[in-house]
Amino acid sequence: KLYAFEHNGKLLWSFDLNSTIVSITTIDKNNDGMPDYFLVATGTKFYAVKGNETNASILWSYDVGIKISKHISLDFERNLILDDVAFISGNTLYAYDLSRVYLPKINLSVFYIKNEKNLSVTFIIENLGDGNAENVDFTLYLPDKKKSWKGNLTPKEKIEVKSLVTINTGEAINITGKIYYYDIYGRKYSKSKTLTINIENETKQNETTEGVKKEESFNPPKLNVKRVFSKDVITTKENLTIDLIFQNFGGSPALAIAFSDSVPEGFVLVDEKSEHWNGNLEPGETKVITKILSPKDFVKTTNVTIPELTIIYRDLKDEVHKVTLEAKTITVIADEPFWKRYKKFAPIIIIVPLLFFILKKKGKSVPKPKIRKIKLKIKIPTRKKKESSSPNPELEKKFIKIYLEYQAKGKRPTYGDIKRELGISIKEVENIVESVKRKLNP
Repeated sequence: KLYAFEHNGKLLWSFDLNSTIVSITTIDKNNDGMPDYFLVATGTKFYAVKGNETNASILWSYDVGIKISKHISLDFERNLILDDVAFISGNTLYAYDLSRVYLPKINLSVFYIKNEKNLSVTFIIENLGDGNAENVDFTLYLPDKKKSWKGNLTPKEKIEVKSLVTINTGEAINITGKIYYYDIYGRKYSKSKTLTINIENETKQNETTEGVKKEESFNPPKLNVKRVFSKDVITTKENLTIDLIFQNFGGSPALAIAFSDSVPEGFVLVDEKSEHWNGNLEPGETKVITKILSPKDFVKTTNVTIPELTIIYRDLKDEVHKVTLEAKTITVIADEPFWKRYKKFAPIIIIVPLLFFILKKKGKSVPKPKIRKIKLKIKIPTRKKKESSSPNPELEKKFIKIYLEYQAKGKRPTYGDIKRELGISIKEVENIVESVKRKLNP
């Protein structure tokens, strides 16, 4: 037996499968956090058991013909729904796709009979699938009224919705049937069909005409998805916001929209802003899902690749469509510690003080670059002496003037100082110094 209890231990219901249960998993078909049914393994069969607050019932069963030891539910289609199964039998692992088992498929057809005054319109609603169509809501829209039908349709079951329409010659009449229904997993489907009838100006007495409108061309959904990033470059103190924008530009609903969007390495999910969504998007409808990510554990500037994203959805004909978004690179700038930023200068910072310490320990001073200074004794002569010839008297005068200026400041100029001041070579400075010395000390 299968038992269901409340959180306080009160028994809600029990259900007898008349076989030993070997394993059980829960299946959430619409991703609302609530199990839609239990997948129970007994013997060689899987049972989908749906329960409520008072009782339970079997949605479907599937015989794999192999004795089941234990099973787990998996997501082979990557649509975030664990409705596939893998199980062990003996030494062999088996995998089955149970997601396509027992689905409804509603077909709409219409015909009319025209007489002199009226049109007799009949819509045939038929479930061509192998699963129940639940909560079926059909509306027939006529020029002057509408007619509804609600109920459930078992596989291969069909019903007829009839109505009379008053005709006026020379007019075109549009008749539309729209239907909404659910499968046993809670997924919603919709479909519509329109019939246009042109009334001839002349209608023969007592003539009846039967016709069937050719089925209108199918306008599939067209899902457009954008992934918008708040920034391409962020720091470790900033959050990254990603908006997923879904838009249906097609003519019919995009159903069972699913995707698997993982959090990239180095980030954590701070918040995900989105209202409850059943994964369907009507024509012209827009849906936005916002995710806020925070960078963590980045010790250096890093380029992070946000992987490509694949979105899967279905149309009313149960055909699968895909949309793939390209990968995106985000740069995260890390706030590196001081010692990491300047670690390349570490050898210099260590060696220079160490060198000073060693030299001081040995009693030696650190060698300084040798700078030659000019030493002159300049005396103002009391009597005029005969001047000797000089290679450049003007430069000598300028040299003496510069020397006296330095001396007045308590300094002595170097050969380099004189070179810069006069714009000459060191050799020329040496010649001038020797010439001046000879004149001052004959």
